Amino acid sequence: MRYFFVSMFLVCMQIAIAQPGQLPVDKSVSQGSLANGFNYFIKPYKGEPGRVAIYLVSKLGSMVETKNESGYMRLSAHLSLNNTQHFSKEDIQYLFLKTGSKADGSDIVYNGYDKTIYKFQLASYTPLVRNTMEWLRDVITPSTPAANLLQAQRDSTIRLIKESTTLFPQRVIEQLRPIQLGYSEFAEHPPIGSMAAMEKLSASGLEIFQKKWLRPDLQALIIVGDIDVTEMKKQIEAVFSSLPAAEINSDNTSFSINLSKTPGFVVVTDTAVRETTFTLAVQYPETDVITSESLRKKFVRDIFQQAMSNTLTTLATKNKDINATFLIRRAERGLDFAMLNIAANENNLEDHFQTVYKQLVQISRNGFPDSALAIAKAKMLQDANKMFAARGRLYARYYADQICNRFLYKIPDLPVESLYEQQQQLIASINSKDIGNCLQEFIHGVKHCFIVAPQQHRKKMPAKSDIDNWMATASKNK
Repeated sequence: MRYFFVSMFLVCMQIAIAQPGQLPVDKSVSQGSLANGFNYFIKPYKGEPGRVAIYLVSKLGSMVETKNESGYMRLSAHLSLNNTQHFSKEDIQYLFLKTGSKADGSDIVYNGYDKTIYKFQLASYTPLVRNTMEWLRDVITPSTPAANLLQAQRDSTIRLIKESTTLFPQRVIEQLRPIQLGYSEFAEHPPIGSMAAMEKLSASGLEIFQKKWLRPDLQALIIVGDIDVTEMKKQIEAVFSSLPAAEINSDNTSFSINLSKTPGFVVVTDTAVRETTFTLAVQYPETDVITSESLRKKFVRDIFQQAMSNTLTTLATKNKDINATFLIRRAERGLDFAMLNIAANENNLEDHFQTVYKQLVQISRNGFPDSALAIAKAKMLQDANKMFAARGRLYARYYADQICNRFLYKIPDLPVESLYEQQQQLIASINSKDIGNCLQEFIHGVKHCFIVAPQQHRKKMPAKSDIDNWMATASKNK
């Protein structure tokens, strides 16, 4: 019987080890909400003595806007940079000056597709912190702006929209936006808004939009720094409890991009472009780091990116004309892009692509050499060691950014110590097969291609069928 229990214990242990574990959140963070639904996260941190990072994070971006409301979220934010219920323009500029921000607030507010964030790094002087909170409360309080202010902000937005199609590099970025956002709904909801919506803008329409969406339950205040938690809770209660609890509606505030199964292709030429850049991209689902398994998956991709970069660097040393890079980056919520970028002139683009792609095909067949994996893992562990050694000196905004993802996407704000422990264990378990599988995904995945080139070379640019033939030819060569 004793052996039965021992055997059962070993089986249970094996099951526990095999199941991916939920990653821990930072237990030093005090999380709560007020009676009206307003959320807060407070982390005491002494790494920046006398300093504090304060974020106001909203689960609202351009994706909640209708066609007629396009740009309303950004417009509301930028109106608050000039005037609010309790702050004049002069008061706001003085506050920004005291917090070390730019006078126009351009470094404070970020308007995205699924979020809006206000960021401050300031002295942890309670009256200044309180004053900052009071302005942030006004920011998320529905209000009717003065007609002249609304007109001025409308005109400013219209000017920026026009510039996005006339100025360089904005006009190039605008043409690439649909393919870089996977031809998704995100591409139809630019945070800056649309010309049509701005031309029809009305104070009453903006007020209706604000009353619907500026709800306390969709907002969170994040405070990280040299502060007293109890005092901060008291200040948050005093400032934000006056926000009325809005009626909860069932409208969606969670958006993500699904992978496109149709290959995308676009050629953008411009008179200001001096060199042709060819990008071959493959979409991946974004990895939310919630479990040890998903964290390992992220590490595999990080090491794959490093191994690819090292491979292209080695190739460039053998062929001085080759200029190629590899990058995996987040496009937007739900979508990552793995991108092979090749810079060349119009006459050698095909040759350079064939050289690079042929090399990648060969590696996909034979696998990455052990030395490539070892170098990439060593680099990643070196970076992990540096971060762990500096954990007590990191900027408060590092932790604020982690908490931001915890609020927006329920991604654990993994403590640095726990992250370091996971890095040591998981990186050691990654092998050549893991990163080889990543390359297989890239070689056999749905390819999206975008080319940016000088205007005078447009007629020399390849068609999609040409690129398909290039890849087929490179894949046939042994």
